[in-house]
Amino acid sequence: MSEIKRFNPDLDRTRQERIRYFVELFQRGLKNEKIIAYHGTSIEVVKDIIDTGKIMGGFGGHKPEEVSVLPPQISIFLKDPKINPSNFVEESEKADEKLYARTIAEDHGMATVIGVDFRPRELPEPMSRKIVNNARWAVRKRKGVILGFDKKILDDFQQRSPDEQGERGEVIIECPNGIDYKYIVGLEAQGQYERDYFMNLYKSVNA
Repeated sequence: MSEIKRFNPDLDRTRQERIRYFVELFQRGLKNEKIIAYHGTSIEVVKDIIDTGKIMGGFGGHKPEEVSVLPPQISIFLKDPKINPSNFVEESEKADEKLYARTIAEDHGMATVIGVDFRPRELPEPMSRKIVNNARWAVRKRKGVILGFDKKILDDFQQRSPDEQGERGEVIIECPNGIDYKYIVGLEAQGQYERDYFMNLYKSVNA
């Protein structure tokens, strides 16, 4: 978790409020009728949200020309058939989002172990096989986190359907300035590593 460079009582208080908020989400899980969609991610992203108050989008697009013109975005997976009967995630299909969360968690975890920024998700070159293998071993227990988004996200953000390489139930949310953490109204830690992180957060605010 990144440090606050200069002590600021108000900023510190705000950060503590976000920590408490995420502890409550951890205790609540994904059992919230307000949740309209899921998003798989990593502990690194959760830490960044706690630090900044926002979840920042990445530069999507499968073609080079798209990456340069599309705004930052995140993918969410709808769970409510009333929005669009042909475009939603059944509860049983959440396994796909769990797999995505694990992939992102391992990606970001490797970057953290190696000592580079997790956001680009491209490891520096050249890199020895030993370093990469050690990093992969270190993150083998990463399973990721599934975030549940409030239905307001569909009202407040520009959205579009994915291209032909997208998945069933997927919706692209354009977020050039990020998405405020209050849109997250539930979360599920997928593995022991992630549960331990949130338990440590719980202890930090209840010491």
